[in-house]
Amino acid sequence: MKKHKATKGKKKFVGQNLDSATCFQQAIALHQVGALEQAELLYRQILAQEPSHADALHLLGLIRHRQADTEGALAFFDQAVSITPDKAPLYYDRAVALRVLNREEEALASYDRAISINYNYPKAHFNRANLLGHLGRLEDALAGYDRVLTMQSDLAEAYINRGNVLVSLKRYEEALSNFDSGIKIHPGIIENHICKGSLLLFLNRPNDALTCYQAVLSIHPGHNDANNGIGKALENQGCHTDALHWYGLAKINNPECVNTRFNESYCQLKLGDLENGLANLEWCTQTANPLIVDSFSQPLWLGKETLMGKTILLHAEHGLGDTIQFARYAPLVAKLGARVVLKVEPDLKITLSELPGVEQVFGSGENLPDYAYHCPLLSLPLAFNTRLDSIPADIPYIFSQTDKVQVWRGRLGEKTMPRIGLRWSGNPEHSNDHNRSIPLAKMVGLISSEMLFFSLQNEVRKDDLPVLEKNQHLHFFGDQLHDFTDTAALVELMDLVISVDTSVAHLAAAMGKPVWLLLPFDPDWRWLLEREDSPWYPSMRLFRQPEIGNWDAVLDRVKLALIQHHGPLIERP
Repeated sequence: MKKHKATKGKKKFVGQNLDSATCFQQAIALHQVGALEQAELLYRQILAQEPSHADALHLLGLIRHRQADTEGALAFFDQAVSITPDKAPLYYDRAVALRVLNREEEALASYDRAISINYNYPKAHFNRANLLGHLGRLEDALAGYDRVLTMQSDLAEAYINRGNVLVSLKRYEEALSNFDSGIKIHPGIIENHICKGSLLLFLNRPNDALTCYQAVLSIHPGHNDANNGIGKALENQGCHTDALHWYGLAKINNPECVNTRFNESYCQLKLGDLENGLANLEWCTQTANPLIVDSFSQPLWLGKETLMGKTILLHAEHGLGDTIQFARYAPLVAKLGARVVLKVEPDLKITLSELPGVEQVFGSGENLPDYAYHCPLLSLPLAFNTRLDSIPADIPYIFSQTDKVQVWRGRLGEKTMPRIGLRWSGNPEHSNDHNRSIPLAKMVGLISSEMLFFSLQNEVRKDDLPVLEKNQHLHFFGDQLHDFTDTAALVELMDLVISVDTSVAHLAAAMGKPVWLLLPFDPDWRWLLEREDSPWYPSMRLFRQPEIGNWDAVLDRVKLALIQHHGPLIERP
């Protein structure tokens, strides 16, 4: 029998008459058509014969990554890097795996290594810029996208992501320009239209936002985000019933979408439909923030179980204004026979310590006593089946401290004219601050020498400082307002508080002081629509924008009202 001679330098594989190079090409072919199991088998056979085959290790890592075994993929990438430390795509794929594993700094270093090997690598620059944006290094991310666009000027995704970074930097017009560039290059990318529409909504341009969402529907009829966006744009224009229709359409395709349900609940609440709005809002809260329920050792109470003789923990959930507004329910819980323990933001701990029916008040982070149930403050209206005609308004339920009032009475001096407290801006980090706050330059038009005006701001924004320094009739106390007990004492000495929608407005109204609240055209849900009073606060009067952004009309009405109320204000004790 004639013997076959082995071919020198070419390894054979079991069951196949293939050399190493041919087997590798076959594996790649299988890999490319998605036959991953067969490709992986061949890669492993190659590695059994040639453990230092870096390309096989690299491609095997890609298969592992595609099959969601990111740790396994990284192990193969690391092996390949140790063999061939000069291949840019290998470092790129390694960075992608590290990013999935939330090892961001290592991922960034791996992208940097890929770029150092091959600077002209748009994909590496693009994903590096994405990572920098995620890490909050926004200016570096912008520079990264700029480099990408010098290499690949028609990459629409780079314009989209660059636009989103510019939004984070509050450079909104530049962001819109980037979204427009992306749309011009590739009008079929839905995300671009959605991002632009969201920014236009934020900028109070709902009609322009509608155009963006309608463009999405022309590409993808029934798109959930577009239907939701149209609903929000209509709501921002005051068309609340129409908005509910579009939220309903969005729910058809995705009934579990928390964003849609949040928007729907707020719209229902603005319309005074507390029954559906509160139930919807509770569903959203528990779905979007499961830790609110899961992080507590005892069950959630929503009004069904008896509380007689049991301890319940009521806890703050959102902002300071919400805490003040819904703390009114604590006495009602106590009347059910419960021992009420309250956990709130540290800034409010002392202010709420005298709340009727509350046995103990704790600041966030403090050790809590044992309790049988818990309930977020914002869930209490649902627990008590609140309707517009049953809103508890036993005012006041927050009180100033006598000793603090005496201190502030000494600071203010003898009262010779009506005292007006002004609050023109809130927390600049609030998501709706650009709609609710008013520049001091506009607000000073209310100030006259016929009344005494006092700032209720403990901090003043940079743009407002020159205006404050020039106005001699507005008294500012700054850091003398150490906490809410100081603010409450100062409010106690006011005849009237004029404020934008901030926690100080809630504080003053909960104390029973007259409050004139200045509201944007599309207000927060609790202020309802059109009416000038609030069922939550009997001493509050609402002044609403007649159209989006028109604070001048609001302040003109307030100024006229001040003139009309000049006499009665002087007569207040």
